[in-house]
Amino acid sequence: MSQNNNDLPLQELSINKLFCEESRTYEIPIYQRNYAWGKDEIETLVQDVYDSFTKQKENYYIGTLVTFRKDNNLFEVIDGQQRLTTIYLILKALNEKPKSKLTYKARPKSDKTLNALPDFKDIEEKDQGIVNGFNWAKNALKDKTDLKDYFLNKVHIIHYQVPHDIDLNHYFEVMNSRGEQLEKHEIVKARLMGKLDNGNDDARMIFNKIWEACSQMSTYVQRNLSEVFNDKPDKFELSDFDSLKIENNEQRGSKSIEKILSEESLKTLKKEEKSDTFQPIIDFPNFLLIVLKITRMLDENDQETKVTLDDKELLSEFDKAKFDADKVKTFAFNLLKARFFLDNYIVHHSNEDDIYGNNPWKLQVLTKKDKETTPENLCSDNKELQEKLVHLLSMFEVSYTAKQYKNYLFDCLYWLMKDDLKNVSSYADFVENLASKYFKTSAKDFENPARIPLFVFNYLDYKIWKLYAEQLKGQESEKGDSKRRPFFEQLGCSDFGLDIFQKFYFSRTRRSLEHYFPQANANKEGAPNDKQINCFGNFAMIGAEANSSGSNWSPKAKLDHYLDPSGKINQISVASLKFMIMMQICKDHKKWERKEIQEHQSKMLAILGLTEEKVGC
Repeated sequence: MSQNNNDLPLQELSINKLFCEESRTYEIPIYQRNYAWGKDEIETLVQDVYDSFTKQKENYYIGTLVTFRKDNNLFEVIDGQQRLTTIYLILKALNEKPKSKLTYKARPKSDKTLNALPDFKDIEEKDQGIVNGFNWAKNALKDKTDLKDYFLNKVHIIHYQVPHDIDLNHYFEVMNSRGEQLEKHEIVKARLMGKLDNGNDDARMIFNKIWEACSQMSTYVQRNLSEVFNDKPDKFELSDFDSLKIENNEQRGSKSIEKILSEESLKTLKKEEKSDTFQPIIDFPNFLLIVLKITRMLDENDQETKVTLDDKELLSEFDKAKFDADKVKTFAFNLLKARFFLDNYIVHHSNEDDIYGNNPWKLQVLTKKDKETTPENLCSDNKELQEKLVHLLSMFEVSYTAKQYKNYLFDCLYWLMKDDLKNVSSYADFVENLASKYFKTSAKDFENPARIPLFVFNYLDYKIWKLYAEQLKGQESEKGDSKRRPFFEQLGCSDFGLDIFQKFYFSRTRRSLEHYFPQANANKEGAPNDKQINCFGNFAMIGAEANSSGSNWSPKAKLDHYLDPSGKINQISVASLKFMIMMQICKDHKKWERKEIQEHQSKMLAILGLTEEKVGC
């Protein structure tokens, strides 16, 4: 006799079944925190669902909901209440009238706010988190009115009902200690381990240790897997998965949940004590996709190597790979090797703030000397090569900040995996050639200056810095020295010192473009016209702090404020080399108008190897 699906503890439900087909009450208990999802989280969820809808995907899985059934139609929400409340707010924003009710036990203000949706009439005290969430959901759904049917019927949630005979307090304690639901990458891990032979416990243990070590993205993988690297943390000398010698030092038999949590807390504490932690440039799910693409491209028998580098597609991309046991081992080996190269041969951002003159980008390899394991510069014996690589790699990173679609990172890691890094100089040549290729692709948009990618401006700053490094770096000279004249003539301005070039680095605050001559003053008598204001010569990279303070100031006012020695504006916010040159020209000519814009543009295009015909002004 088959079991009724309604009696199963685990159900896959559409939003329609969850909220609209029958009358249920989902009760948020007092021990749960207030609703706390922000604008970015809500907008991202709506956009992800909409992307799935436009791609005509069969279903979109929104996560899990864990409840305890207190009565026939009363469910206490143990885990997933933030997601559940967001779903309810989206339904209300779609003008849907759910049959089921969402209630906050012992929180009258939150309860009244939910009941007053969508117009919040007749209530004086509102739960502002819920009000904001509803408004953000409503705004995110603008121009997406065709999403309703898909959201109701094709968006699915996994509903797990905790058995009645479980110690609910203890269960919640464990759930709360974990602080997260089952992630997609955990599902991928389970599926891949399932491909390994059931009897091969050693292979599964090694796979698990590699995976866990690589998933900790904020510290060197050699730290997380010290038994593999032993006395040579700066070398990757392994040949394949089977060459890995990792002992199973875990205690046989079961462990109590409390002991596991205690051990995890100890691991976390030890991690926090390390001085060489850093801010990762990519998260683990998106890194997995890069390694998946590398693995497939290195497999001569794999003819289909197109992999989407977006973690929304994580499960489907791994499903398409069709791994067997041997390929799982190959992937695990590549995961460890790629992570070694990521940590030691790609820049990462230290846990320092962006401060003028203190470059927080690090390119360091973990090295063991005198029994101490510490990070040292990758090119410790070649300062010029070290600086060049740091600038190139950080230039890419500030241009492509999103965790997804890091194609430059894939290109670098793929080259490293194939080349095995025979020498660092050839790696620097590769990265510089890669930057040139990216620039040539980006330069196509010069015909529409408003669409010029940020990479172009970052690349120009790199080229300007390179001119300085080749012509003046290491030379002793004073301001106005004839040795420096050719360099500043190339820039089109007078000598404003070398300090800005010596201290230059690609700050993560460089997030926007600003018109130096403001758009607000276009077409006034004697002023540049719209076309001239919107040309390459009038744009500059600038930090958010400076940009928000005075985008409509005149060029002279900007000069006075941005170069104010009082320090009111952090100089790292205006540390674009192109922008410093523009301000010096304005200082030299006591104005910034059509002639200055035109001449500056010509000088910058010459540095980029482009002609005026390509851009126009």
